[in-house]
Amino acid sequence: MLKLSGAVLIISAFGLWGFSKSEKLKNRNESLLRIISSLSLLENEISYAQKSMRDALFTIGALANMPLFTVISETIGNLAMQEVFSGALSKCNMNLSNSDKQALLEFSQNLGSLDCASQIKSILHTKELLQTARNEAYEEYKKYSRLYRSTGVLLGVLFSLILL
Repeated sequence: MLKLSGAVLIISAFGLWGFSKSEKLKNRNESLLRIISSLSLLENEISYAQKSMRDALFTIGALANMPLFTVISETIGNLAMQEVFSGALSKCNMNLSNSDKQALLEFSQNLGSLDCASQIKSILHTKELLQTARNEAYEEYKKYSRLYRSTGVLLGVLFSLILL
């Protein structure tokens, strides 16, 4: 009975590992989608509402339920924009890859320092980069999510058989 309960715990632990890896892939895909839609809102705020950058980012954070933009709006003005973005990306765990973070940091260099037309071009370029990354993330999720879940359970079965 003790061996059986140990085997169930091992299988459960490895299964949870596989499911958590699969969930990280899913969360990255969803985070990129939410950031892209938030950038569309930012584009509208810059071009039509003519709000200050702090107010625009706070509005987007509230409307899109994006804590990333809320944190940025709270710390804007204290540091350089790239440092603000870097701190907010590290504070908000969004399961983004390094290339996704790099695209957002490059975007932050121009945010608030250029005229409206240049900022909108920068937003459109960043949206294209993130859309490409989102398509890759979606393909990766479709390709590897089932693999991670199955591998986790099968590794648990293997280790439990070895230990029994």
